[in-house]
Amino acid sequence: MKKIFFFVAALVAGVSLVYFPFLHYVSPGEYGIRFNSVSGDISVDQPGIYITPPWLIVAKVDALPQRVCITSVAKTIYCKLAQFKPEKLSDFVAREGFRYYWWDNRFSFNLGYAEEYRGIRDVMRGYALSGAKQNFIVLSDDTRE
Repeated sequence: MKKIFFFVAALVAGVSLVYFPFLHYVSPGEYGIRFNSVSGDISVDQPGIYITPPWLIVAKVDALPQRVCITSVAKTIYCKLAQFKPEKLSDFVAREGFRYYWWDNRFSFNLGYAEEYRGIRDVMRGYALSGAKQNFIVLSDDTRE
């Protein structure tokens, strides 16, 4: 009986070690940007659990509108809502490139401010407050569809 238990435990551990690095989860408030490093194709993953081959890389982008502000100690506040448009994904990747956006601004510390912008929020803040219109984000003052 012990031999069967150890065999099953070893089998489960072996299968987990093989598939775990290729398992990713996209939560309901996110889009997964799937990049095929062999063919160069880019697609969007809807929320769910996926097992992908090792040549497919997935980065996550928030699907919900994000409040982005100019961080300042001044009494005036300038904020906008920015939301990523997944149908314009190719324009976003053509402009920004594909990478794990989670790493953006990861090691900077904005001590003294309540808001710290890291990851895709930092990228969205840059585009939302730049003044230039981009077709891959919808801003709070935008009436475009």
